[in-house]
Order: sequence, then C-alpha cells, then structure tokens
Amino acid sequence: MRMRIALINNIPEYWGAGKYAFMLHRGLSKLCNVDYIFLNYDDRCVEVNGKKIGRVNASNKLIFLKRASKLIKKYDIYHFTNQNLSFLIGGKKRWGKNVVTCHDIYPYLYPKNIIEKFSRRYLYSGLKKADFIVSDSEHTKNDLVDCLKIRPKKIKVVYLGVSNNFKKMNKARARKFFGIPNKARVILHIGEVNDKRKNTLRVFKAFLRLRQRMDHIILLRIGKGRIDHGGVINLYKISEKEMVAAYNAADVLLFPSLFEGFGIPPLEAMACGLPVITSNAASLPEVVGNAAIIVNPYEVNEMEREVFESLNDKRLSAGLIKKGLIRAKKFAWSKTASQIFKIYKELK
Repeated sequence: MRMRIALINNIPEYWGAGKYAFMLHRGLSKLCNVDYIFLNYDDRCVEVNGKKIGRVNASNKLIFLKRASKLIKKYDIYHFTNQNLSFLIGGKKRWGKNVVTCHDIYPYLYPKNIIEKFSRRYLYSGLKKADFIVSDSEHTKNDLVDCLKIRPKKIKVVYLGVSNNFKKMNKARARKFFGIPNKARVILHIGEVNDKRKNTLRVFKAFLRLRQRMDHIILLRIGKGRIDHGGVINLYKISEKEMVAAYNAADVLLFPSLFEGFGIPPLEAMACGLPVITSNAASLPEVVGNAAIIVNPYEVNEMEREVFESLNDKRLSAGLIKKGLIRAKKFAWSKTASQIFKIYKELK
C-alpha cells in the first residue's frame, strides 16, 4: 500500500517558507500520494489540496494552529514544512511519523525581547520530538546541533531548488514591466525594510553613495515596507512572472543579508543571468559558492565598491553571469523532492 503523506504549511506561497512548501508539494506529487494541507489563518480555515474542509474559530494564530491541526486526518507521515509548526507534534496524537523542515532558528538565537525568547522556545519544542528534521543548509544543521542539542544523525541537509521559470529574458522587455528606462543602471535588493537581517538600511546608504558617482542609478527593491526616495522603486507581493522580470530588469543583485537559513534570491538571480553580490554571513557562502562576489555586510564602503565594479567592468560582470548560470543549475526542486521522498521511505 502506498504511503499517505500530509504536507502541512501555514505560510502564503509568496513568502519564502510558503514558497518552499508549494514547490515541494509540486515535486512530491510526481513521486507519491501527498496532500497539501494549508492552515489558513487569514480565512480561519483548513484547506486540503485547495479545498476548504473546515472553519476554525480562534482569536490568535497559536490557538488557530492548535485547533486547525485537529482537523487533519490520519496519514502515514506528517511533514511540517517550517520549524514554527513543530510544536504541534507534542499536542497531536501521532498516528504516523513526523518530519519537520527547519529553515533557520534565527529568532531563537537573536530574540527581540524576552517574550519572543520564550515563545520561540515553545514553537520549536517539537524539533526534539520529531522523527526526522530536514535542514536547508549545513549552517542551519550546525545551529540545531550546537544550540538545541539535536542529534546530527536525525538531521539531513536538503538544499532548496530554483524554479525552471527563472531564466534569461530580454532586458528591455523586462524593464517595461516596471517603467524603467533602458539607460538606467539598476541595483536589485530583496527584503523587508524593517527586517534587520535583510540589511536594507546599509543597502540604501551604498545606493546613495553610488548616485554621487554615477548617473541614472535606480534601486529596485522588493519586499514589505517602503523607502521614499525618487531613485527607489518599491514593490511588494509580486507574482513569479514579475519576479523573473525584476531579475532580468536589473544589472546586479545586492543581497548582503546578516542572516539567512538558505537564501534563494541569489540562485534565482543567477538563473536569470544576473551578477550577484552577497554577504559572508550564515549560509550564503555555502549557497553561492564561487559564483558571486562576497562582502562584509556591515561595510557600506565595500558594498559600494563592489557594485560600482560590477556595473562598470564588463569582463567581471560576464564572468559572474557565466559562473552563476552554472551554479544555479545545481539546485532543482525535483532534486529536493526526490531527496525528501527518500527520507519518507526510510522512515516508513
């Protein structure tokens, strides 16, 4: 009899962890009998493969998730697609095996306050109880072992993939999506303005310095929040098609995050033929290999210098594009799904 898998997610697909769940389900559907279960807090309901199966009355997300999980029927394996759902393992009768994907434990390592410290400790409490943990990177695996004292044998690193939709397209055509002139030099940055991990303030400072050295510089930023400046284009909640266009409209991706559990934008940019400048922090060097320029994310001068060089040195830019296209091909969602399906079979 074929295994019945429940892939459980609570994050919309336009966010990182939600996109992971969506793409993983697409890949697993070709390999096994898997139901995509979305715990939809906004609509207070549970959806199975896009169909609502029940409504949940709850005043906050924690209560909602607890009550919603009770509507999930019996499966052989329950795969919680982000670490914030792991606490459900302890409170739910375990008919089958449990797998948790852990993208990172940043809020646990660097809590904003005492409330977040204890809330994350509770949310991550199921990680030790899980039968198996999937980690996005060696960096996250090391954090789990060193900080949460989880046995290394219980963790497997499975890298994320890059959708085949991310590919090169005509730059002029891509720029029409956003009304960007062909003569403009475009720096792309991705990340929420108020998320300190995304380092948006230093990116903006580097951009302002570059405007003093070069004409027609535009900062195209994608993510929640705004930077009100005439040279900045702010986008949020854009489609995958628009995302592909953004990568192709830009001249360089500046992604100097202070912390990433994986960091998929550099790989998507590479797949679209865009030079990448990223940071030496957390998992990013592991992900980009030698196919990107790596900077100290705290040094604005270094960011400014490397962006300037990438925009003005055609040989450097061409080399980065070539290496990036090769690097991106190493990461495929079909490969991610295949490796996780193997974990399911070993658990069963």
